[in-house]
Amino acid sequence: MGGALAAVCVVLSVAAVGTASPRRPMAPSRVGSVASARQADAASRAASSSLPSCTGAFGRFAGPAMDAQRSGADVIAITAIDTWGASRCQLRVKLTAVVHTPGSSFYRGVVRGIRLPRPASINITLNPGDVVAREWKWSNWCGRGGRFELLAWWGPDVAESAIVDAPACRSRSAPSTLKLVALRAHPCTSRDYRVRAGFNGGFESHLITGAAISLIRGHRPCVLRARVTFSLQQQHGTAWATLTQIDGNPGHQTTGALLMPGNPMQLFWAWFNWCGPATPQVRFRAAARIGDQTVAGQPSASTNTSRLPPQCEAPASPSTLTSSYGTL
Repeated sequence: MGGALAAVCVVLSVAAVGTASPRRPMAPSRVGSVASARQADAASRAASSSLPSCTGAFGRFAGPAMDAQRSGADVIAITAIDTWGASRCQLRVKLTAVVHTPGSSFYRGVVRGIRLPRPASINITLNPGDVVAREWKWSNWCGRGGRFELLAWWGPDVAESAIVDAPACRSRSAPSTLKLVALRAHPCTSRDYRVRAGFNGGFESHLITGAAISLIRGHRPCVLRARVTFSLQQQHGTAWATLTQIDGNPGHQTTGALLMPGNPMQLFWAWFNWCGPATPQVRFRAAARIGDQTVAGQPSASTNTSRLPPQCEAPASPSTLTSSYGTL
């Protein structure tokens, strides 16, 4: 199993977005900086004992993502563990994948009669923006039912794919199999995705704002690793200026994700304690730069019913913008 895992479980760390040609298959050994799980583990073994655990550290990584699509007679699925944050962590998990009946409970919905690979042990040092990815191929389904979902999980974290048609029945005398195969997901280019920015609503005394990265319709799933710059701006006449009096504005983070159809990646920041001008005449907007794309959200103004800007909680303290890493 170790040899198979080294071949298909990789850490992607693409240094720049927009440098690879679209839809180019991933080379088996290197794209940007791609290391097998075995290579990554060997390189970081000495230092890993002092690193915090990814699975227990607040804001160090996002949960798994799963995409599955029919490809010829088979179903191809990609599982990815997305990372974000500001420091390295050690990922030690056992990753499992199964075929599941949609709408059923977790255990009762697992489809029997499919030969599955053993759970894979992963022990990798992750940098911010790294993506741990592996690819599965489900073949030869001759059983009942024609539409299923694929699940991947470790511990309490579960990712489910969209519902897909089962693979074709090639031989009733052979078992249906779910196998690990070589990863073919390509690094995202700026032509693969769109970015939008804006205000998302209030949480307690914070205003949640952020950006969403969506795969363009018709494009294959791809692996994104990008430096994100996010800013809050105020209008002055016809121009917009970054609010430099807000600590942490603009905000920066390195993020990695598997972009999939219909499942945009969400990046969140929390804006707290605005004691500056707040009237309907004062207009704000959020702006984001990811790769070579720069976008700005719709301008918003303070009204009696809005949470924009956030309340003034402490006039003697600064206003702050902090990355919430998807939670507060």
